Amino acid sequence: MQRSSYGFRYIAWIFIVLNIMACNDIPRDNLLDPKNPGSYRQAVIMIEAFVNTENDALYNENMISALNTLKMRYPSKLAVAHYHRNTTGFTDSLMIPGVENLYEQYLGYYDDQKGTPDVFINGAYARVKGATSVDNALERLEAVLTPMLVQNAYFTLEPVMSSRNSTVNLSVMVARLGGTYAENLLVHVTIIEKVDNSTLSAVARHQALSNLVPHMEPGEQLTIELGEFHRTDTKPLKAIFKIVSNDSKQVHQTVEVDF
Repeated sequence: MQRSSYGFRYIAWIFIVLNIMACNDIPRDNLLDPKNPGSYRQAVIMIEAFVNTENDALYNENMISALNTLKMRYPSKLAVAHYHRNTTGFTDSLMIPGVENLYEQYLGYYDDQKGTPDVFINGAYARVKGATSVDNALERLEAVLTPMLVQNAYFTLEPVMSSRNSTVNLSVMVARLGGTYAENLLVHVTIIEKVDNSTLSAVARHQALSNLVPHMEPGEQLTIELGEFHRTDTKPLKAIFKIVSNDSKQVHQTVEVDF
């Protein structure tokens, strides 16, 4: 009886060792695993519309209506923020600090004048200006977006937010996917408020920028702190996080969360 029990335990031990050895030889084939050099995520496209809706608002309202339509068509593939800004002779009370600086950064990649509405897609990657009608704006936006909707992203962003009373602490875990390193990265967060279902559907209320991330190796994960946001009312809010190349001002990946 003892001899049979020993033989069984010996065979079981050999089986466990062989199983461990086999597991160690299995390649990382999970495409969601940052350590897999073939990993990627579905790209979420960032759309940032610089608008003025308080005075000469018709063209701006046309563009916002087109963007609302696109957001309903592709809810999981697009994140949309409306940055209100002052224009010559027309102020906008919804403008927040930092908007004009962000606009200037994107505009620096285009030899053209300022104006509203002015829409940037994935940062400085693409630009759509003006909106003579809703249909005109929708057609031009979709022409840019259609090939982008099937692209992959090689970053993942996992927001980590905690709140106490009316203060929300903002941070995000960033992982580099794929098999190559990345350099000179910034993480940006925009808090948007849904004031109504039409013109004021994604109003930027707050934005913050991380320190420069000089280098990320494939599979590397970082937690980025982005400070605090202080709520002043109970209207629906979203946080949009994006990771951007500091050199090209192009957005690599975006995530949008409710809070």
